[in-house]
Amino acid sequence: MKDFVKEYCNILPSVVIYDDEIESKINFAREQLKIAGVTQDETNPVVKEYIATYVRYHMVSEPSKVFVDIETKRMLSLLELLTYGVSV
Repeated sequence: MKDFVKEYCNILPSVVIYDDEIESKINFAREQLKIAGVTQDETNPVVKEYIATYVRYHMVSEPSKVFVDIETKRMLSLLELLTYGVSV
């Protein structure tokens, strides 16, 4: 999962300085999915997208309002899709 997230965040595989932070955020995203009562199966592309989006959202040190709004809506949409099978 870490390799997928790094690619999603445009972090080169050879850059390892962020690996611990990425792993921590991946684990937190997994816990959020668990608490939400939805699948955490990382072979599910929606789960992978949610986790990667969560990590990207929290890796940006000074996000713009537009970035925050878009990423928040994206995560909510992905959670709705995992919960209800449809996205609004």
